[in-house]
Amino acid sequence: MRPFRTPFVVQGDEFSVTASIGVVRSGGSEDALDFAELLRCADLALYAAKERGKGRAELYSDDLHTRMLSRATHRAELSKALENEQFELCYQPIVLIDTGEIVGSETLLRWRHPTRGLVMPDEFITTAEETGQIVELGRWVLDHACAQWRAWADLGHTRHRLSVNVSVRQLQEPGFVDEVRSVLLRHSMAPAALVLEVTESVLALDESAIRRRLTLLRRMGVQIAVDDFGTGYSSLSFLQQFQIDEVKIDKSFVDGLGSGNLDEGALANAIVSMSHSLRLQVVAEGIERVAQRDELWSMGCRLGQGRLYSKPVPPEELLDLLNRADKLGNELAIPGGPNTARLRIPVPVVRLPQGSGDVRVYPVPEALPGAGHSILS
Repeated sequence: MRPFRTPFVVQGDEFSVTASIGVVRSGGSEDALDFAELLRCADLALYAAKERGKGRAELYSDDLHTRMLSRATHRAELSKALENEQFELCYQPIVLIDTGEIVGSETLLRWRHPTRGLVMPDEFITTAEETGQIVELGRWVLDHACAQWRAWADLGHTRHRLSVNVSVRQLQEPGFVDEVRSVLLRHSMAPAALVLEVTESVLALDESAIRRRLTLLRRMGVQIAVDDFGTGYSSLSFLQQFQIDEVKIDKSFVDGLGSGNLDEGALANAIVSMSHSLRLQVVAEGIERVAQRDELWSMGCRLGQGRLYSKPVPPEELLDLLNRADKLGNELAIPGGPNTARLRIPVPVVRLPQGSGDVRVYPVPEALPGAGHSILS
């Protein structure tokens, strides 16, 4: 593959080309294959090489054949699921740790399979990313989630922040920013009410196009968060280069909190301190025990989500929680009383078109650094 790493010069212009190769052994110690079978196996190996990053060679094996057939089956099932709207969304509240007040929610995807029942994302997201179906699926999630926000806003919950996960494949799409803008306009949604969560792997990509799209989204007023922070590779400088608004502490760093072992909380404490130094909002994921919540609060983490407050629930159940204005979680158990200071930044309302010649006014959510941006045009 080495010859292809050097760019080709054609009429003075440089072109970079990658080569993927599928390799099959036939005869000798291997079973002899006829010509048609040889080409079919080589094609499967080539397809696997492309899916695993391109610019590489992949050797065919019976195990590969089984995996590729299984992947083809999953791809067909995913396509059918999108056509028949077998997917559904649920929402997990994000709360102010000191009061238990709900300030937002994370959108979570579920697959209501006709024979397997409720299928969790871990079982199909990887396949969707490998096949490219994640782009269509992500488009569906964003549109339906924002439509749900609109329904809640019409009932008075305009300050609710909605977090939606976005894959690298979506960010690589040239029209992604326009798609987001279109969805916001279609549902008359305040841009600052939308938080797009990206994985830490995005920060390690040397792609100026992705960086440019994230910048355009922030100029539009959309918030950008890094999900599962600390579990991947990224440089601290990337947090500033990509103009991130929020980091979410991964559950693995929260699990050991509240045990009395100071070492267990060292990484979480470092993430909180670093985020504050960079003027980033921090959300702790996976809070399940009161002791975990209390230790996070003592570190200065202001926002959290997890089963201590609520499991992921259908939209009607979240609406019930919002309408009751319940304070989720038990009373804060920090010695000396909680520090009630909150990050609240007054910002202007955003005016979005609703119908022909009609303008509706929605306030921008609070507690958001940089939430004053609201450019849709």
